[in-house]
Amino acid sequence: MKSGKAEMICSDEELMIKCSKGDRKAFDILFQRYQNRLLNFIYRVVGDEHLAEDLFQETLIRVIKAAPSYKPLARFSTWLYQIALNVCKDELRKKKRRWMIDNPAPESGHWEAISSHPVSLEQEVEEREQLGVLRRAIDSLSLEHRMVLVMREYEGLSYEEIASLLDIPVGTVKSRMHYALQRVRNYVVRRERLLREKVIKRGL
Repeated sequence: MKSGKAEMICSDEELMIKCSKGDRKAFDILFQRYQNRLLNFIYRVVGDEHLAEDLFQETLIRVIKAAPSYKPLARFSTWLYQIALNVCKDELRKKKRRWMIDNPAPESGHWEAISSHPVSLEQEVEEREQLGVLRRAIDSLSLEHRMVLVMREYEGLSYEEIASLLDIPVGTVKSRMHYALQRVRNYVVRRERLLREKVIKRGL
């Protein structure tokens, strides 16, 4: 079997060990595996498409710098998310403000499609509005609550994995998750109520 094919079936941890020894091909394979996933993860945390691109590049730089000291003590994805989270926290704390996205419906190939099937223009506009409301609801959360929600709902991490990443008790993760979900639901309900009231007023 050729080395390229062998590397393709290596685990993330095995590939990262190769990276730590200067194997560029191994890094390229890991990059292909995690590019979209990591970019979307950062985007959901910071809520700004252009900022997410910059922080994605910064994360890759930190991964390369940290590669020589990498130890497979945990899953590679956990190690990678920890670096990405630190990058996001550093940037958001430095800016000291919330990042709001102007276009809630990503258009580039990096971002998830709104729908996998053709829809009418009216349906597309409605879905874009719904995504916008959800994005703003997530942005209304504090960084601590937003990270838990993103890692649990979008990345599918367990409470234990999140607790390990954030270095907090599992009970705290569950408490933040409960609060985040309740806050998002309340935000969406309030937004829908306001929209209905506007429609009624326009009809009078």
